[in-house]
Amino acid sequence: MVAMRLLMLLVGIISCAPIIEGGSNEASCTNPSGNRINFNDIDDLRQQILDAHNYYRCLHGVPSLTLDDILNTYAQSVANDNAVKGKLEHSDGQYGENIYASYGQRITGKLPTKSWYDEIQYYDFNNPGYSDETGHFTQVVWMDSKKLGCGYKQDSAQQWEYIACSYDPRSISGARNFKKNVPEPV
Repeated sequence: MVAMRLLMLLVGIISCAPIIEGGSNEASCTNPSGNRINFNDIDDLRQQILDAHNYYRCLHGVPSLTLDDILNTYAQSVANDNAVKGKLEHSDGQYGENIYASYGQRITGKLPTKSWYDEIQYYDFNNPGYSDETGHFTQVVWMDSKKLGCGYKQDSAQQWEYIACSYDPRSISGARNFKKNVPEPV
C-alpha cells in the first residue's frame, strides 16, 4: 500500500496532476516564475509564459506543455506582424493561437497567460464548446496540446508590447472535443 501511494505521488509530480485527497489542488500546482515583474531576454519570457501555462494546466489535471523552437519561430513572426500593423490579428495558421497586447504595463509571462485563463469565468463546463469569450482559456488548458511557442515584439515607438503564442496540436471544434480536452479544475 505504501509503495502504491509512493508510485501515485511520483506520477502526480511528474505529470503535474496533483494528488490531494478531498480538496483543491491549487496548493500543489506551482509557477516557478511566480510573480516576476520583468524578463531578461526572449528565452526568459518564453520560460515564464510556459511556467504560467503549466501552472494553469495543472489546476485542471492536464499534462504540461513543452517549448518548441518551430512554434517559437512561428509565434515570433505573428508578434512581429502585429507590432508592425499596430493591432492584434490572428494568423489563421495551422496552430492554435493566443495573442495579447499591452500598453503602459510591462509584459511578463504571467500577465497574458492569466488574462487568457481568466476567461474561465465565462466557460460553461455543463455545455462545453467554443465561444469568442472563452477561446483563449480553452486553448491554454486544451489537454491534447503538447507543445507551445511564443513570440514578443515591441512596436517602433516602444509603447505597445505584443505577445503571440502558438499551440500544437490546436484545439478542435465540437462539443465532444471540448468535453474531453477542457476538464473542470480538479
